[in-house]
Amino acid sequence: MSVVAIIPAAGKGTRLGGSTPKQFLEIARAPILIHTLRRFDACHSVDEIWVALPPDRIAAFSDEARRHSIQKKLQLIEGGNERSDSIFGALSGIESSYAKEAKPLPELVIIHDAVRPFVTAAQIDAVLDSARLNGAAILALGATGALYRGMYGQTGAALVLPTLPALRIPGLADLPIVGTALFSQNLLVYLALAATGAVAFLLFRTGLGLRLRALGDHPLAAASLGIAVRGHRMATIAVAGALAGLGGATLVLATSNTFVEGVTAGRGFIALAVVVFARWNPVAALAGALLFGFASALQFQLQAADLGVPYQLFLTLPYLATLAVLAFSRGAAGAPRALGTTYDA
Repeated sequence: MSVVAIIPAAGKGTRLGGSTPKQFLEIARAPILIHTLRRFDACHSVDEIWVALPPDRIAAFSDEARRHSIQKKLQLIEGGNERSDSIFGALSGIESSYAKEAKPLPELVIIHDAVRPFVTAAQIDAVLDSARLNGAAILALGATGALYRGMYGQTGAALVLPTLPALRIPGLADLPIVGTALFSQNLLVYLALAATGAVAFLLFRTGLGLRLRALGDHPLAAASLGIAVRGHRMATIAVAGALAGLGGATLVLATSNTFVEGVTAGRGFIALAVVVFARWNPVAALAGALLFGFASALQFQLQAADLGVPYQLFLTLPYLATLAVLAFSRGAAGAPRALGTTYDA
């Protein structure tokens, strides 16, 4: 995937009453902007850097960049008075340049402030890797909001749906403590419980599950055995996306009976923490999800108890639980060895 970085550095903001724009102030014998460029120069994910500069500084900064041995392809353009002007100018320049060279447009453009030199190359690469892995989620987040506003207007009537009814299991629903919690739920909850068992059985008790785990641990070895790596991976992603979609549907159809932008409120990231906590085991993930669900329910109970504590403190409970789990879990233990890597064959 081709990636271009845009650094708008044409601003005239100064520090401490001086006359030099802050991006050109020197730290450790180099302008701050050079230090920022060095970070992007060290990134394995970035292919090209476009910098928008004041017109009178382009020639001098070009010499400065050569003196500091910036290796990546560097395009210096005239920036505008506003940051947005510099960004749009760079985007237009990228489009024109790539069209002239008959190259496909970059798949990702990252915009970074000129005076943030303390970010590391590893952090930039991590952000770009996350964008690669979660690009569909980012698209879905924007698309659902755009569709909702298109159908109901900017401040139109809220979408209201009837909630799914609870399906009581006779006898079991009357058990003390766990009866209502486990056996008087809507259809989607029962589907989630059944899916947990089915996925665990498929992954650890079938030949297909063995192949899927091989794809996650060593795709090249799987390919050498004749397994269609890309086909299996795409099918697995489609099924995983459908299951995640059922989770979102549960929030709308079984909990809130309405849809608003950002209805998940970060629960997807909690789900990722559950996967890490569970060591990529579906049954353990179910236990972890119950733990985080308990933390979410507890904050509502504590708010209702009127303890005289700011309610915002209780709202943090599920996220504090997430941080605690991640802090005490053993890193990537149990994770597929090829997680987050591309398959090139």
